[in-house]
Amino acid sequence: MADAFISTNLQISGFVVLYWDYFLTLPDEIQYLWRRPISFGAGRFFINRYLSCIANVLVFSYLFFEGHSTVNVTPL
Repeated sequence: MADAFISTNLQISGFVVLYWDYFLTLPDEIQYLWRRPISFGAGRFFINRYLSCIANVLVFSYLFFEGHSTVNVTPL
């Protein structure tokens, strides 16, 4: 039970750090990237930044709202 508590808290803290960094750097992103034509590097930046945000929201919602029960796996 303690391992599940630690694991849950670590997942939440990682989520919080990711979005805290996102909101801290958003004004710079708007100033330097959104107001100019999209280059190859800027496109890769946007894909990397927003794909990770979307993926983390999906993982977070699965783990904490759908719930994950323990599954008994039997060897073949």
